[in-house]
Amino acid sequence: MFLAVLVTMGALAQEKERGTAAMVLSKPVSRAHFLLSKFLALTLVFGSCLTLAGLACYYYTIVLFKGIGGTRFVEMNLLLALFIEFYLAVTLLGSTIARSQVLAGGLGLGAVFVVAILGALPRLGDYMPTALLNWARALMVGAGEPAWGAVAVSLAGIVACLGAALVVFERQEL
Repeated sequence: MFLAVLVTMGALAQEKERGTAAMVLSKPVSRAHFLLSKFLALTLVFGSCLTLAGLACYYYTIVLFKGIGGTRFVEMNLLLALFIEFYLAVTLLGSTIARSQVLAGGLGLGAVFVVAILGALPRLGDYMPTALLNWARALMVGAGEPAWGAVAVSLAGIVACLGAALVVFERQEL
């Protein structure tokens, strides 16, 4: 999660600082395509890394513990991917709002702490992205209840952050 924040914090802020965003956007590229391509690239990088790490972990689990069900393992990794995607979107919004990488990183880390605090609250915590980690943990041990509310809130948060980032980026002067 922290790596997602650190990698994403400069995605747009650094390009705005150095002027490369203005240069790219002087070509026939829309701001929406520019922003969404950043998010897609980050998604592909983190998805590839999670896939490789997941395969290595699954092999390790098979060797040491006779494995768990393949379906449960895939479900667990999809929950982890959604968890990371949420923080990618939040930090990309911070990178869009901020003029510097440091401020964007601060916004992303602030979001991590706010979500963690809200996730610790009794009833609200069941709907926060942190509940995805609890569900993934429950899948590993074979018990526990699904957190579909957390999936819905995480997906809605991703869409809301990307939408807000697009609105902010469309109004910014580069």
